[in-house]
Amino acid sequence: VVDVTGSMAACYAQIDQWLALSHTNKLVQYFVFFNDGDNKPNKDKVIGSTGGIYAVHTNEGIAKVLTTLDTAKKNGGGGDGPENDIEAIIYTIGNCSTCENI
Repeated sequence: VVDVTGSMAACYAQIDQWLALSHTNKLVQYFVFFNDGDNKPNKDKVIGSTGGIYAVHTNEGIAKVLTTLDTAKKNGGGGDGPENDIEAIIYTIGNCSTCENI
């Protein structure tokens, strides 16, 4: 589960590098990237359904992983303090039945 909200912009290069190095690791099978709700206005955000969650299996290839990451970054807008990290973790648990460590 990777935070790609605006507050993490300074870390984007490190995230890209980590993904490139870890995509062949057989223990890493699924990535979930989350932003702050796809530019949804703060007043419309509801805990548990904020949105802005993008998932990809590593067996789809590093190009797909990086495209998914880029889409999550581009569709987010940041702006508010609260993060939807727990929503992204719950999404991951529900959508990757073979994932043992999140």
